Amino acid sequence: MTVPPPASGSYKEKGIDLPAGFPGSSVTLWLPIPAGMVLRVWHLLAVVGVLGLLAFGALSLMHTSATTKVAAGTAAQAAQGPSLDTYLAKVQVQQARFLRLQAASSTSLDRIHGLPDAQWPIAAAELRDARDTYNQIAVELRVIQAPEELASEHAGLAKSVELFANYTDSIQQSLADSDAQGFISAVNASGPDRSVEMRSAWRNGVVAYARAIKARVPRWVLEVGTRH
Repeated sequence: MTVPPPASGSYKEKGIDLPAGFPGSSVTLWLPIPAGMVLRVWHLLAVVGVLGLLAFGALSLMHTSATTKVAAGTAAQAAQGPSLDTYLAKVQVQQARFLRLQAASSTSLDRIHGLPDAQWPIAAAELRDARDTYNQIAVELRVIQAPEELASEHAGLAKSVELFANYTDSIQQSLADSDAQGFISAVNASGPDRSVEMRSAWRNGVVAYARAIKARVPRWVLEVGTRH
């Protein structure tokens, strides 16, 4: 049996499969579903779909934004340079070499007493080696990457070692030439004073930077630039 739909078309056909043997299992029923309701259902589904797309788009934008911020933070950190601890650990190696070299240079100068003698050329040779090592330390310092905030002070630290190299070279030259007057002038030159000023500026810069980022300052840093 078939129940025909109304001619007005205001109903929607709905086929219902009944269990086998059920009376009227082959019947196709026409259930009354107002056309306006059908339109509202489809409208609702469309709205839900749009909202879902908007929500997905918002989540995607949030994820992209978070990823961008993380990448920007990493790039900013890289631009600022290494951490203070990493930087100071590398500088400490060169500072230790510098102090050992100063001690050895002082021992060489202790050989000199009065007028030129056999000790002068020996001391001159030792100071030439010291000069070369000072220059090596200066080069090693220049290749160390400093935090951005300490770039100027770090350049001054490397320059201070170079000044000691020049100072030592002047002394060794006067000794090699057995030039007593030249030796006195070389020893009394102002190079070491300027070097100490630059090293003190580095120390003060490191202390100020460490205070700003609430970091600890190693004791050895506080001794840089306090003596020749």
